Amino acid sequence: MDTNREATRREISPPVAFIGTFIGGMILSGILGHPDLPLSGSFERTIGIAGMLLGAGLLFSAVRLFRDAGVDPWRGAPDLIADGVYGRSRNPMILGMGIIYLGAAIFADSMITLLLIAPLFFVLQNEVIEPEETDMQTRFGDRYRAYKEDVRRWI
Repeated sequence: MDTNREATRREISPPVAFIGTFIGGMILSGILGHPDLPLSGSFERTIGIAGMLLGAGLLFSAVRLFRDAGVDPWRGAPDLIADGVYGRSRNPMILGMGIIYLGAAIFADSMITLLLIAPLFFVLQNEVIEPEETDMQTRFGDRYRAYKEDVRRWI
């Protein structure tokens, strides 16, 4: 694989990608007008807030595991972390950000923003997650292979 392409892939920041996609979706909604979600206003807000809180809880649980191990969660771990939420999902930070995004899009009543999560996850899968998993396979070998067999990517 081309090392420049590999380096470029790793420069995509999931938090920036989520925020940028959300803002882009809201701008598109404003320009194009957007169909409302088929939910009532108060139910929409309740579901949106619940989603944002659930996602934040998941995200912060994952970040806390890295911090407890003395590792910057945005730079990668020197050792395989497989406890806590990482025992249930191989990507709890991205999953948490995705749930926050969905909650915020529902809260904002933006169908366009809501639908943009599909291409966003496609990009993250190909440009962040797969290269990261390849790197972890190289670094941790059989331990990571066993972890992948035991723990699902998302839930």
